[in-house]
Amino acid sequence: MNYQCTIDWAATGAMLTGIGTFLTASAVYLGFRNWYTQRSYTEQSEVAKRLLITIYKSKFVFARLRSEMSKSEVEATEKRLKSSEGDFGSNFDYRYAAFEGRNMKEDEYWKELQNLIPEVYGLLGKDAADLLEQIIDLQQQFNEASYKLATGGIQGEERELLHSILIRKSSPREFDTEDFFDNKIKKLISDAEKFRPKPLWYYFIR
Repeated sequence: MNYQCTIDWAATGAMLTGIGTFLTASAVYLGFRNWYTQRSYTEQSEVAKRLLITIYKSKFVFARLRSEMSKSEVEATEKRLKSSEGDFGSNFDYRYAAFEGRNMKEDEYWKELQNLIPEVYGLLGKDAADLLEQIIDLQQQFNEASYKLATGGIQGEERELLHSILIRKSSPREFDTEDFFDNKIKKLISDAEKFRPKPLWYYFIR
């Protein structure tokens, strides 16, 4: 009995070529996907780390700003303001004006924070950028309290509130559960932890 080969070698060759093309294209796609994922991870994780560091720094920045004012700082502020802008009058309190001057020494930190906002917004989103905006809002409240108390005329509960914004009672190393600024910063740190970078493998198994 004679058997005839019925394999269509031309069709088989075309099929194998198609499979090879598909496998090559798949390999290229997966390679590109892995490269893009790793690049995105690197960019996002770097910005996320800077976000966390900047927010953690705010705890120590405000601790320095809100510590008790020394006599030498008050005298230096009075001398600086009188030499540049003249006498502010008998009602002006240089003790409180010194807090704004102290804040000027943290200018490098505030510039770092401002420059970080666009990157955070672009790579991590609005919620992450809002955390930095809230720190800026605390800074503005601090400066406003310094100005209002320095210029005088504030009495009663408002004065007590402004004074509590400028000066904290507890140790700078510990959070005061009754302190508005401390509670706000503690929450910001907690919220920032949500953006802590995940390990690279996490993005490949999603």
